[in-house]
Parts: sequence; structure tokens; C-alpha cells
Amino acid sequence: MAAPAKANPNPSRRPAARWAPICATPTATSWAPISTSRCKTTTKLLPVPGRNKRMTAAPDRVSPRAYVTLAILVLLNIVSFLDRQVISLLVDPIKAELGITDFQLSLLQGLAFAIFYGLCSIPLGWAVDRWSRRWIIYIGVTGWSIATLGCGLARNFTQMFVARMGVGIGEAALSPAAYSMLPDLFPPRRLNMATGVLATGAAIGTGVALAVGGMIVIWSQQAGAIVLPVVGTLSAWRLVFLIAGAVGILLAFLIFLAPATHRHAPAVAQATEVDAGYGRWLRDHAAYLGTLSSAVALWGAFAYGLAAWEPALLSRVFGLPTGEIGITLGIIQLVTGVVGYVFGGWLIDRMMEAGVRDPHYRYLIYGGFIVVAAGSLGILFASSAAMAYLMIGILHLVMPFTASYVGHLQMSVPARYRGRTIALVMLIMTVTATTIGPMTVAAFTDYVFGAPDRVGHSIAATAILFIPASMLLLVLGLPASRRAAAESEIL
Repeated sequence: MAAPAKANPNPSRRPAARWAPICATPTATSWAPISTSRCKTTTKLLPVPGRNKRMTAAPDRVSPRAYVTLAILVLLNIVSFLDRQVISLLVDPIKAELGITDFQLSLLQGLAFAIFYGLCSIPLGWAVDRWSRRWIIYIGVTGWSIATLGCGLARNFTQMFVARMGVGIGEAALSPAAYSMLPDLFPPRRLNMATGVLATGAAIGTGVALAVGGMIVIWSQQAGAIVLPVVGTLSAWRLVFLIAGAVGILLAFLIFLAPATHRHAPAVAQATEVDAGYGRWLRDHAAYLGTLSSAVALWGAFAYGLAAWEPALLSRVFGLPTGEIGITLGIIQLVTGVVGYVFGGWLIDRMMEAGVRDPHYRYLIYGGFIVVAAGSLGILFASSAAMAYLMIGILHLVMPFTASYVGHLQMSVPARYRGRTIALVMLIMTVTATTIGPMTVAAFTDYVFGAPDRVGHSIAATAILFIPASMLLLVLGLPASRRAAAESEIL
């Protein structure tokens, strides 16, 4: 006769878990719940997890290695956005030397990057769920850094376009691997904050790109011609790309200081079955992923359009020198961007603790009203450079949205599908946003308003076009997002 189940021997330590008897056999290599009468050994007690994973979630205490890993990922994310966004400061010098138009430059900023990102994103997301995340990140960082060096050596539009395609491997490799590591390092109630901290790399990288790029431009103008061995005489904008690429190559190895996190991939024999299960999961949650991806793509389109053309706005409309613009914008984005990302993650965590429904979606919907006001009326009617800087600062304080949509994916997607799903949504967001964002601003400037100094009108028109549509998609997608969250392994 089976031994009766015992009460929890220490209920004060595990009040949320349910308990059941198991037995150990002489050849057993692990414990498992057994409820038959064949159990002949001493009964022990182990928690049996229920459907609600909060009952057995990891404790709030986070290991020091988790924070070290987060710091490394933030640093590499900084390098990623430095290499990616530095081109926005160098718009006019590149145009002058390569002899290209605003629209061609928008292709370098967006489409060229998006092509390689799109080709690599899904395969790398699949690889993240199966192979070493550290090696994937290392190869990605090294690859985009070499491509950034190529940008500094490009002699025409075609060469620059190909080099910018190579830079696209950066986020394609880094983002899915980095964001899928966080749930293995941080418990659910600290996950949004960790995601927000990781996302600060975007703000810091963009800020550093602008500030350091501005200082290099000022220095090069004072120093005169720049001559390097083998390369020869360089323009200031070329030196900026070369320095940015070299930094990435030197820092890529730091990822091996991070621990190897658990990969949720199945054994090889089970891979086909799990892949088929992923297809079913995608079909079941197509409305959730479709509305979320489209909404953040439109939100991101304005963000990338603003980042690509705000230096040109300040130089063309207010006559500010490139070096000054870079340093000032860099400081603004460092402060407001970091505060925005961290505060966004913190606020979402607090809303979750308070029982607020749909905190990730609410953050984007409510923030959209501020973005439309500052991005359209604020930019359009700015009467001075100081007012323009103020509006840009407000936008960069509110625009950070990674903690909201990636945080929702981390908590709504089963762990075994998380890497490729984050990669899929980031693919849709990044390819769409980086392509249509800068391109839409340039198209308004060249073909609607017809004057380079009307770039502020173009930015305002882009805000009015994209942000309200994004907010509407989020509202329409709420029911599907709630169902995905209710079925997840974390929520």
C-alpha cells in the first residue's frame, strides 16, 4: 500500500508550492514524482509545479555574474548602436564627398542596413535557441565592426551601400541572443528592469556616436589633413568610421567573460517535432504577433527617422556647426535616452506589481500622445535651436520602447521559442523602421516640401503619419496579447 503523502516539512520556506511523495530507486539518476504502490524506499518530498509558474519562480536575489553579463551586453549594445547611428552625424560631409542626394543617403541609413539584417535575423534567431549564444554574439560583433571599417574606406555610393549591409549583421546577431539570455539570469519581477537596462545601450551608443563623432570632427578640422599608413589621406568622417569599427573588434571578446546560459533547444531527435510545434504556436498567436510587430515597426519608423535627420535639422535650419551638434545631441541622448529606457522598465515592473492590466501596452499607448505633440507641433514650431533641442530631448525621453515590447515577448512566449520569436519581431520592426523611417523623412523633404531646410516639416509629418496608427494597432491587439500572456510559462 502506498505511503500517505506527508505535509510540507518546512511550510514557512515554500508556502506557494504543492508537495507530493516520490521514491528513489538504486539506479535512479534523478528524482521524479511517483504515486504507485511499488515504491519501497524512503519517501521524500519535492515540489510539484503547477500551471502558475509564479508559484515556483526563481527568488528575487540575482547572482553577481548575472549583473556582470548584463554589463557586458550593455557595452556591446553601445558599440552596436555607435557603429549603426554615427552616419546620422555625417550626413552633409558624406553627401558632399560621394556626390549623393538626401534620398540616396536615406538608403544608406536604412535600406542597406535592413537588407543584411533581414537575411540573417531568422537564421540567427533559430541558432540562438540551439547553439552557443556567446559565439553567435562574438561573430556578430566582429562582423559588423569589420563592415564599419569598410564604411570608412568606401569611395562611392555602391561601396558604402555594401558596407552598410554588412553592419546589419550586428543587431541580427546581438539582439536575439542578448535578450533571450536575460530570462535565464533574472526572475520575472526583475526582467523588465534588466531589459530596460540592456536597451540603454541604444541610447548610450547613439549618444556616444554623436558626441565622440562631433569631437573628432572638431579635432580633424583643427588638425588639417589626416594621413594614415596604407590608407593615405582621410576626410574627418572616414576617421570616425575607422575608430568606431576598431573599438568593436577590440571589445568583442568580452562576451566570453559571461557565463554560458541554458539553451532551451531540444535534443536533435526532437528538433523536428518542436519546430512543428512552433509553427502551430505562430498560427495560434498570429494576431498577437502581427499587431505587436506592426505597431512597434511604425513606432520605430518615427524613432529612426528622427535619429537619422535631427542633426540635419539643426544644421540646415539653425545653422549650427556639425561638431557642436554632435556633442550637444550626444549629451542629450545619453541623459534622456538612459533615463527613458531605465524608467520605462522600472515603471512597467511597478505597474505589474500594482496589478495594472497590460502595462507594456499602456506604456506605448500613453507615450504616443506625448510623441505626437513633441514630434509634430514641437519640432514644427521651434523658433530657436534651444527650443529644438528641448523638443528632441522630450522625444528621446519618451521614445525608448524596447523594454515594453521585448518585455512582453519575454513573458508571453514559451522559453523554447523565445529566441526565434524575438528575432522575428525585431526583424519586422527593424527592417520596416530603418527602411521607411529615414526614407519617409527624405521623401517628404525632396518631393513634398521641395527644400532641404524644410526637414523639420518632414519630421513632423512623419510623426503624424506613424504614431497614431501604431497606437490604434496596439489597442486592436490587446485581446490577442492577453491570451498569449495567459498561456505563457511565466505569467
